[in-house]
Amino acid sequence: MVSQETINLLRDGCRDTFSSLYNEYWHKMFLIAYRKLEDKEVAEEIVQDIFTRLWRYREELEVANLENYLFSSVRFEVIDHIRRNIRREAYHKYVSSFGTYSDLSTEGTVYFNDLVSSVNKVAATLPERTRQIFHYRKIESWPVARIARKFRISEKTVEYHLQRATQILRHSLQDHMLLLFLISWYFLKIFP
Repeated sequence: MVSQETINLLRDGCRDTFSSLYNEYWHKMFLIAYRKLEDKEVAEEIVQDIFTRLWRYREELEVANLENYLFSSVRFEVIDHIRRNIRREAYHKYVSSFGTYSDLSTEGTVYFNDLVSSVNKVAATLPERTRQIFHYRKIESWPVARIARKFRISEKTVEYHLQRATQILRHSLQDHMLLLFLISWYFLKIFP
């Protein structure tokens, strides 16, 4: 069990204390994540994210039991990862259930291609960093912390870019709401 004195030293920015905690708990946390996910790279990334956040937000750390906090963090991150992958797999399964574009009627294909073209045009107008962040989060399903690390920016900045991209897309695609409705109606008609 981690003492309150150790927690206080960590809050004060003692790198030796952080290194000791890292060395003591990293492997145990990794094993828990790896057993659940069976993916070494993802398990390592999850544990690394937890320690990165622990160091970044050490001054605000309000925990009575740091050990429980660390292992609970692993559990929640693993659950989040599994949830994201289930959504992604369900989405791919859902999309593949529609078959290929050749299965669509000419009208459905035109509607679909028009919508995709419009979305791509709007996305191309986004600032480069905003477009990349939006892609990693919404298309690749990367966690915000991972995106922040990749671009070396804060998580708040990532959230700002995501919000900005969503607002721009929503505003720009308002004219396509009828098109979305027609595509939805078309697919519901074909696949009851």
